[in-house]
Amino acid sequence: MKKFLIAAVFVVAMLIAAGTAFMLRGESNRKQMVAYINDPEAARSAIIANPKDAVAHEALANYYIKNNDRLNSVKHLREVVRIAPSDRFAQYRLAGQLRFVGLKDEAIKMYQQLAQGDDRIAKSSQRLLSKLKQSP
Repeated sequence: MKKFLIAAVFVVAMLIAAGTAFMLRGESNRKQMVAYINDPEAARSAIIANPKDAVAHEALANYYIKNNDRLNSVKHLREVVRIAPSDRFAQYRLAGQLRFVGLKDEAIKMYQQLAQGDDRIAKSSQRLLSKLKQSP
């Protein structure tokens, strides 16, 4: 029961963080993201046309997270981080998904890197890092 509650709190925190970052992105990116989330085939087509379309990759990651397809969400979040290495929020989301698919060591490394800042992502990463190190 305790593990379930921790996972539930983490999911809620990720959704809140996703909403916050989503609102901070540009208006055109927001509109495109909504379009892609509502039509994942359009996002897939956009990726075929432009493999470096970070918005399409992030939209598909959101789609897969929503549908509990963690492996595909990791694949697309890795692409977002590769395309936009300064996107700390994408790194944070990737670390969370890595944890869910059982790649704990990789998640810990990402959280350690993210914890170096002084923003909300760093504080949340520090908190999750300490919990992750304590878990089996």
